[in-house]
Amino acid sequence: ATVSVKRLGPGHTAVQWNTEATQRCAYFAELRASGEHSARTRACPKLTDSIEHAVAEGCLDAVSTSPPPGDG
Repeated sequence: ATVSVKRLGPGHTAVQWNTEATQRCAYFAELRASGEHSARTRACPKLTDSIEHAVAEGCLDAVSTSPPPGDG
């Protein structure tokens, strides 16, 4: 199971789940059990908390999407 996370800046985080990770997430399983679709859900609250903790601990740095100086 793989979840890719890229922190683009405060309030801007890209998260990409593979199929196995989506199936293994307990929060998404609860949604499916209640008849909702996890694809329509913005995020797993526990993963969001983990991302914020990683940022606070300095384990996940924001990446720049702008070109390096001098390119263009």
